[in-house]
Amino acid sequence: MVFEAKNISFNINNVEILNDISFNIQSNQLTSIMGPNGSGKSSILKLIIGEIQPTHGTINPIPYDQITYLPQTMVDPPFVSVLEIIIMGMKLRKISKTKKLKIAYEISKECGIESLLNRNFDSLSGGEKQRAWLSFCLAQNKEIILLDEPLSSIDHNSREEFYKTLHEISKKSKTLIIVTHDNELSVKHSDQIIYINDGEIKFAGLSSDFISNSME
Repeated sequence: MVFEAKNISFNINNVEILNDISFNIQSNQLTSIMGPNGSGKSSILKLIIGEIQPTHGTINPIPYDQITYLPQTMVDPPFVSVLEIIIMGMKLRKISKTKKLKIAYEISKECGIESLLNRNFDSLSGGEKQRAWLSFCLAQNKEIILLDEPLSSIDHNSREEFYKTLHEISKKSKTLIIVTHDNELSVKHSDQIIYINDGEIKFAGLSSDFISNSME
């Protein structure tokens, strides 16, 4: 387990955003945080990355140096290749240039974009850009990756393949946490589901159990 929240409440100007919620995040799994707009998903994400602190309750925080966070909106960097984007992710790693190039190729292959390494980033499709940003995150070599609405800029036909890639990565070595509106694919490909509505956790557990509960 990499994160635990117990009986968390969070208020802003006496308005309750999170109401007595409890959940945990398991390591080396793909966890999807789902719920309608305004349900509290973003507040949970901010709680996990330490951007906000609970008004009440306790958390077992994740050390900041173990987290890579990719927000929903990223500005396309001009005149930069996919390879350069991935190399940027290794800026703080004390390894040789040759080693960085080797790692960059391995990561790009894992993310399915090895043929795009020399392409300019701003020439890519929405799905290709997300895979390039995912490669950038992996290049940082941190334990936990948080993605805010990573499917929003991807066409419908590419979303499932992207989710499969995320799940494969989590099974190998990483803990992935995703905030998403795509409930169907989330339930199909995630290990764990956290469903929130009106600031309250309605479900937190295995995706298979979520399916069973929703069918009852």
